[in-house]
Amino acid sequence: MTKAQIAWLIQVKKYAVNPNDLVSFTAKLREPLSEDIMTADFIITSGSTKLPNYVLHFYLRSLRHKEVCYTMFLRFKKSNLPLIRLDVDGFHKNPSGEIIRGRGHIHLYNPGQRKPDAIAYATDKCEFPNVDDVADTWVRFLKHINLKEES
Repeated sequence: MTKAQIAWLIQVKKYAVNPNDLVSFTAKLREPLSEDIMTADFIITSGSTKLPNYVLHFYLRSLRHKEVCYTMFLRFKKSNLPLIRLDVDGFHKNPSGEIIRGRGHIHLYNPGQRKPDAIAYATDKCEFPNVDDVADTWVRFLKHINLKEES
């Protein structure tokens, strides 16, 4: 798959198979954190049988007296390979040795790597301006992957 095809798949309109579950989860993220670990999965479709279905995954862990770390990603349902992942934690080291500093970084599917999501890029501060706000970052990620409320 080329970078252009990957970018196109990220931008194709997508819909949650169970949109009410997604809305409820988004509302839960706006409440004060009450769990040390929070996880959720949602089945995502493009509405076309010619395009893949996905799993949208969210994982959060709260480190007492430290920052909350979380990840959200869209992976291909059939192969379980990641298309795009946003991590909010300390830093990331790319296979080249490059260090991505700051709290947030994005991984894009890269079939040329042994681990197809091994390479990360710093997040765009315009697109994800406050990664410490989990609910806002979640909503912005849904927008980034072009997830619509209704089909």
